[in-house]
Amino acid sequence: CIMLVVLGCRSKKSIPDVSGIKISLQTERFEKDFFSLDTLQLNSSLQKLYEKYPGFTKDYLFNILGSSADSATKEVTLFLRSYTGMYQASLGKFKQFNSVEKEVVRGLQFVKYYFPQYPLPKKLITFIGPINGYGNIITPNALAVGLQLSMGRDYPLYLSAEGQQLYPPFISRKFEPAYIPVNCIRNIIDDMYPDKSMGKPLIEQMVEAGKRIYLLDRLLPELPDTLKTGYT
Repeated sequence: CIMLVVLGCRSKKSIPDVSGIKISLQTERFEKDFFSLDTLQLNSSLQKLYEKYPGFTKDYLFNILGSSADSATKEVTLFLRSYTGMYQASLGKFKQFNSVEKEVVRGLQFVKYYFPQYPLPKKLITFIGPINGYGNIITPNALAVGLQLSMGRDYPLYLSAEGQQLYPPFISRKFEPAYIPVNCIRNIIDDMYPDKSMGKPLIEQMVEAGKRIYLLDRLLPELPDTLKTGYT
């Protein structure tokens, strides 16, 4: 009944004109600089990475890779060795990021329309992290997209025994580039309205999920419903 109400509301939605809302969003391809690090001069290369991405490099090394100050160079070397194949595949998969950026900007226009006081992110940062790590992150001034979970449902690593154990098909089927804008805007919704329904009765969790689907649909009204109804 709850879902019928939500879906009924969505079918009658009207889309406001947000074309006049200006959005400043800069896309930065962190993974390209990261996988270009000179492993023979890793410390100096990492310093240059810090200088180019001062905030995100720290988050990446210590929160995404999970390294420490003492183990950073070792962890980076191992990760580069393990994920170079994925990075090379991503160069073809994400040679152009304009279409994704366009959808994210469109979503941010609706965020600004409905929530004018919300401080919008200024950057869209792409990266490649561990497959069992973060896929999408929101920082004080950026949306960060983990391409390792957007390589397409048929990417070999997802179909491997390790991949299937981490992400069964009903999850990995969403590891498509088309879901990136949805995940970015979903992070903004979660930032504005943290989900506090965990541990509460099922009916309350369903109501909360319905509200989030409804809001996501308002912020991304032009994307197919199939990309949005899986909000969890």
